Amino acid sequence: DPINLFFISIDTDGQNIPEVISTLKTSQYQYIFGILQNRKVHDTLLQYAYAHGVAGTGHHNWFFADSFRSVLVNERTRMFEKNSPLHLAYRGVGTITPARVGYNNDTQSYNREKNKVFLESIQEIRNSTHQLEFLKTVLPVDPKTGELPFMTRDTVVYDTASFLYEATILMGLAACKAGGRSLFLSGKSYFDTMIKTSFQGITGLVTLNQTTGTRLSNTVSYSVMNYVENEQDYSGEEYGTMVNFQPRATHYYSARNYQVPLNQSRGWVAFENNSFIFNDGTSNLPLGIPAPLETVDYINPGIKGFAYFMYALTLLVALAFAGWTWYFRKNRVVAASQPFFLYLLCLGCIILGSTIVSMVTDHRTVSIEGCSAACNANIWLSSLGISLAFSALFAKTYRINKILNSSKRFRRIRVTILDTLTPVVVVFIANLIVLIVMTVVNSIEYVIVYTGYDVFGRPIKSFGQCAYTAAALPYLIALAAINGAVVLFAIYQAWKARNLSTEFAESSYIFYTLVACLVAAFIGCPVLVLAYESPDATAFVSSALIFMICSIILCMIFIPKIKFYRESLSGSTKKKVKISGFENDATFAPPPGAAVASLPDPFNYDGSDNEANLSGYEHGTRDSLSEGERILTLKTPQELAKEVEALKYVLKMKQRRIDEQADEIAKLLSETKHTESQSFVASVPSLREASSKEELLMSDSSRRNMLDSGDKLSDNGGNQSIAGDTE
Repeated sequence: DPINLFFISIDTDGQNIPEVISTLKTSQYQYIFGILQNRKVHDTLLQYAYAHGVAGTGHHNWFFADSFRSVLVNERTRMFEKNSPLHLAYRGVGTITPARVGYNNDTQSYNREKNKVFLESIQEIRNSTHQLEFLKTVLPVDPKTGELPFMTRDTVVYDTASFLYEATILMGLAACKAGGRSLFLSGKSYFDTMIKTSFQGITGLVTLNQTTGTRLSNTVSYSVMNYVENEQDYSGEEYGTMVNFQPRATHYYSARNYQVPLNQSRGWVAFENNSFIFNDGTSNLPLGIPAPLETVDYINPGIKGFAYFMYALTLLVALAFAGWTWYFRKNRVVAASQPFFLYLLCLGCIILGSTIVSMVTDHRTVSIEGCSAACNANIWLSSLGISLAFSALFAKTYRINKILNSSKRFRRIRVTILDTLTPVVVVFIANLIVLIVMTVVNSIEYVIVYTGYDVFGRPIKSFGQCAYTAAALPYLIALAAINGAVVLFAIYQAWKARNLSTEFAESSYIFYTLVACLVAAFIGCPVLVLAYESPDATAFVSSALIFMICSIILCMIFIPKIKFYRESLSGSTKKKVKISGFENDATFAPPPGAAVASLPDPFNYDGSDNEANLSGYEHGTRDSLSEGERILTLKTPQELAKEVEALKYVLKMKQRRIDEQADEIAKLLSETKHTESQSFVASVPSLREASSKEELLMSDSSRRNMLDSGDKLSDNGGNQSIAGDTE
């Protein structure tokens, strides 16, 4: 796996150690590799790191380069007091260095005989003051100490010395090849020759990268050394328990040689029974960075509880209204409202309300698979619930308009249960087909969405939601189109019947219900989109929206019916009717001769046949109106008012003509004889009376319109009719 490196420079004298430790702590890295100069810098750095929680914590593990070999083990092994800062900081440290010269991978030992000459030469140089001074003139030295970075009188970094030796040999071989017999070299030819030169050196096969000129990493053997603590009891002395550290090889990287292809290596080898002991005292591989502190946004338990309360309330209200409908199913108020569709309405609201339960399901208590099932349940329950509830409302208004259209053509029609159930069944089956195909082909899945990341790019904040992918989008659009069309058609049918004056004003309440649901959805849906990344807001708004729609449907359909039922029991339905200046008492029964129609119930609650009921409606008998909601007029208030004004104008003109004719006759009588005129004048009252009777003889339909219009005008242009509200 790739390793992210974070470089920090440290002064040779360690003056910027506080800044270095602060930067290390901020970086949060827990594997630290240091290349330092001497023991003093090592000790100072580790002491400061321990004081600031960057060493000795059990989480931070320090590794060093080859210069660390003389820090803990030299001519004299260092001792540390147990549990002292340096003991805890150095515990479990390791070194990653080029393998010592002459290392034998098969015997896991060092063969100093192979490089005896090189080692003796290095020791000779270190012990020679003259040679050290010469090297200082040709090699870079520490500006503060004046010493060579790899060799002092006390310490020799053999790895650095080995690389310097091999680099010198490489330069000499390349110069000989590039110069040939000439004593002059060009820079380009010298570099081109050098990167192509290869030889077996002390540390391995010396081969350079053809592009950069640096040495290939797989040509060097590396070893990992682990410094293991060893306690020694000095309780009999003043020191107490002391600890020293002993190195041991745990891993070895074997470099390639001439027998191995250039792009390969022999790889890392772990030594048996030599597990690396980390700072926490175990061989368990620790994390390189702190474990992520992930925050998961689950749905708040309080919001879940409130959502369950809304679902329980919806279920209770729907069952209560269904029970009330069944108990009073033979009452004329309930029977006229078609109990079957009221049951269907309650069932649709129960199914739609059940969506609340699946919408507040998350992966806190349910598995991801269970949450995915809940996501699909959201679509199933909402689609089927909406289709049942709104198609039932559509069927009721469609049935009313179908009867009215037939009555306008003076045709007799019988609306059966199959006629009214057809739209409901068609919409339900259409939803069912789309849902089945979507679930089988592209079901909705519950996914974890990450919204926050730490400095290492790891997710630290997430929440779960249903993923409506592009593959599922066509099915969702189809469901929205089907159910949206049902709602719009239901609103259209209710709008067509808006001027219908019926006994219980059911069409108007259906229209108001549909409009209120549409407004609630228009407000709630954009809020759901805005609350996309907040599980609490999404759960609350979606649950409240479903609860609101169910409550609107149930309350606006059933509460008026309960009110009409109670009024029929108390006799409070009697109203004052004012027609053309005359007042009269009117109840639900229409006036004699009035044209009245009724919507028969599709079920025979009184045991009679619907056809018999329809024939009774034509005769206008009160007994025949025991079932169904009576329609009192088919005209709008504006049409009735215009007809009343027209009739008044006609009566006024007729009266004026009669008066003019009477004046003309009187004038003629004055010119005749007294006896003849007396007998003629005696016939004038009879003529006036006959004319008045002729003009006042109006058809039954005209008088019904006048009565209806008078009732509407008496209520200041409202929608009240003789027996109920206009629908």
